[in-house]
Amino acid sequence: MKKNISITRKFFMMCYVLVFTSTIIAQDMIFKTNGEVIEGKVVEITDLLVKYKKINIPGNVIYSIAKSNVSKIVYANGKEEIINATNTIYPYAYPEEYEKLKFDSIVRKKKNIVGWDAAQFIYVSAGMAYERFFGKLSQFSIRIPFSFGFYYIGNDDNLIINDNKSYNYYNGQNDNYYIYQKGKIFGSSLEFNYYPFGMGKLRYFLGCYAEWGYFAYRIKKEIKVQDPYGGYYLTSYVEPMRYDGQHIAGGINNGFIYHINQWLTITGNFGLGLKKDETVLVGDKILTQVKLNLIFGIKF
Repeated sequence: MKKNISITRKFFMMCYVLVFTSTIIAQDMIFKTNGEVIEGKVVEITDLLVKYKKINIPGNVIYSIAKSNVSKIVYANGKEEIINATNTIYPYAYPEEYEKLKFDSIVRKKKNIVGWDAAQFIYVSAGMAYERFFGKLSQFSIRIPFSFGFYYIGNDDNLIINDNKSYNYYNGQNDNYYIYQKGKIFGSSLEFNYYPFGMGKLRYFLGCYAEWGYFAYRIKKEIKVQDPYGGYYLTSYVEPMRYDGQHIAGGINNGFIYHINQWLTITGNFGLGLKKDETVLVGDKILTQVKLNLIFGIKF
């Protein structure tokens, strides 16, 4: 009985050794475009590289070969993968172009930007923005800029707008154009942008935006009063009450994004559209709007 058990153990031990040995011997085969074959264990295939280990070399050393130099890979299990590479000299003959493609591949994989909007200082505001990219080439994005105004703080004169309906003292000119900037409390927009050339070192984009804001104001009235001698003169007063208004706008965007490196970006944006700053006055007009952003961002 013991003899049979011993024979059984030896049989299973031999099977284990055979399986283990065949596992070691079985390797992936990397066929290069110049006809050379590399044997090893493929561990990763990226946009630019094929990474592999050499089984006959101890340790965890990982080797790399340019993907453009590989025609196909035949795995140990018999599966074959064709690598679409046509240029056999490219990575070595044009190292600058190779580095450019490598950089573009890195920044495409980073899908988020959080940044500080320096252009908001023009509007006496403090602003930030978040942008999220979509697609393999990061061709589409949604950006959400937001800002807080501080022009009106501590100075009620900046909140005053004129009621030109009481008397046409300003000959129909609209001096309330900047009421949103002067009384701004908060503003934000939703932007949809398209990068026609994907993501890279310097890229152009275009898109559209919808904007909403919240502001405070008071009203200055100009009134025509008859004097005792039958003539007329103007007087004015400011209503002490503070009102709240809303800013609504929409239009088109276009601009650029520049990658200082793979983590830091600069985004310049110029928008042109229409706006309406709604107040309690009758006849708020729809006016043209120019929108500027200069965002210094961190990409991740």
